Amino acid sequence: MKKKLFLLDGMALVYRAHFALVSRPIFTSKGVNSSALFVFTNTLLDIFGPCRTYADCSKASEFRC
Repeated sequence: MKKKLFLLDGMALVYRAHFALVSRPIFTSKGVNSSALFVFTNTLLDIFGPCRTYADCSKASEFRC
């Protein structure tokens, strides 16, 4: 498998995510605004979606998933 390196500007992603849902914010059940987290997570899933690899945690003694 060919290895890929992703360089992401996290600050730009968070800034974009913060202002993406200003007109329709998403709140948790406790009233915390989670719009930026929602958009940021969806963006990461879109970027890494086609090249997902999963770690096999059953054989690793120190690695945590």
